[in-house]
Amino acid sequence: MRAYLEYRMKQENVSRADIQNLLGVSEKTVRNKLSGETDFTWGEVRKIRNNFFPKDDFNKLFEQTESE
Repeated sequence: MRAYLEYRMKQENVSRADIQNLLGVSEKTVRNKLSGETDFTWGEVRKIRNNFFPKDDFNKLFEQTESE
């Protein structure tokens, strides 16, 4: 689970649909990537960070935490 990324998404009012549209992927793909089932590619990481969270640290933004 990428808790910090989802926290920042809520703070900045960025929806999963916004991520989906930016990356050109399905809703399921975004859901799997946010849950940690699959990884974001470096290109996806850069796009998300640069478009929505330009001041955030890459590592903190995309760190994966254990789900409860």
